[in-house]
Amino acid sequence: MGKIIAAPTAGSCGILLAALLSVREELGLSEDRTTMALFVSAGIGLVIAQRACVSGAQGSCQAECGSAAAHGNFIK
Repeated sequence: MGKIIAAPTAGSCGILLAALLSVREELGLSEDRTTMALFVSAGIGLVIAQRACVSGAQGSCQAECGSAAAHGNFIK
């Protein structure tokens, strides 16, 4: 590991990675599959950022946590 990723924001960064790593462990996903999941998540983040907000300052903590949950919703 060794990298810090604030996705989608620093306030909600644990949600996406916790979901991703939990599903990876539970389903035995490969590193390649996990990497692809992060790419898909980035695309979802672009849509959210263009059509809504991801920052807690703009849309409250629910915007941060809700967008992070949407990022991880596709993983299975």
